Amino acid sequence: MLPILRWAGGKSFVTNNIDQLLKSTGHNGVDEFFAGAGAISFHLEKEGSILNDINPHLINLYKQIQSGAIKSISDCINIENTKENFLKNRERFNFLIKNNDYLNEEAAALFYYINRTCFNGLCRFNKKGLYNVGWGQLKKPIIKNSFDGERELFEKFIFTNLSYNSASMKNKHVKIIDPPYFDVFVGYTSKGFTLQDQVATSELNLNESPALAFNSSHPKMLELYAENGWSVFTIKAPRRISCNGDRKKAIEMLAVKMFSDKEILHAFKNKEVVKIY
Repeated sequence: MLPILRWAGGKSFVTNNIDQLLKSTGHNGVDEFFAGAGAISFHLEKEGSILNDINPHLINLYKQIQSGAIKSISDCINIENTKENFLKNRERFNFLIKNNDYLNEEAAALFYYINRTCFNGLCRFNKKGLYNVGWGQLKKPIIKNSFDGERELFEKFIFTNLSYNSASMKNKHVKIIDPPYFDVFVGYTSKGFTLQDQVATSELNLNESPALAFNSSHPKMLELYAENGWSVFTIKAPRRISCNGDRKKAIEMLAVKMFSDKEILHAFKNKEVVKIY
């Protein structure tokens, strides 16, 4: 199944590669520390996968769909794609945030609508925790009105809203680590994502599970992961999306644990994979 959200830095471009890797190595599921749009888990559809994200609005949307609380988006909010309606919905969404009333069906519908109609699918919050991306001026945005198919899939998953270093990932699934990229985009939450966070992410306790980590191919990241015991590769990505809408071609880092070089070079060969460390 495809993601329901537009997402800067989503991993749809490697879902087939990861599927092939898991099948060839006998692994039967993934857990995501930074789930975002969930492209990998949605593609694999594995029972018991954990999708964690620190963004409460994202996880609220997933849980509202999972529980069946959202029957129809248009019953909750006005989904007309105009600048005026976008700004009204964004204002209402931020009002719910300011009043600590954002873990409900209406807030989930607003978050979904805003994502589908905003600029570049960016999820960005200011230091007050308020959403601040503008209208995307899309002519025909895809806005689903119901999520019956997604609900059936979501019943297989466990959704958690924790920081990356608090997420409970004790099973032996392959761990997917896809944080906000270094030197690209840090406005995903009001607290940002610092170099210290990048270091801590590379040092996560993975409970002896195999893992795949993605980041920018900045030399600092390549060296950081290598220093922390990861095998480090680069792969070709279709584009890079940053806070200013930059969509240029990119080379990204792929760091791995408990996979052989041969397994990675084979599974990602169509991404021009190169071993760095």
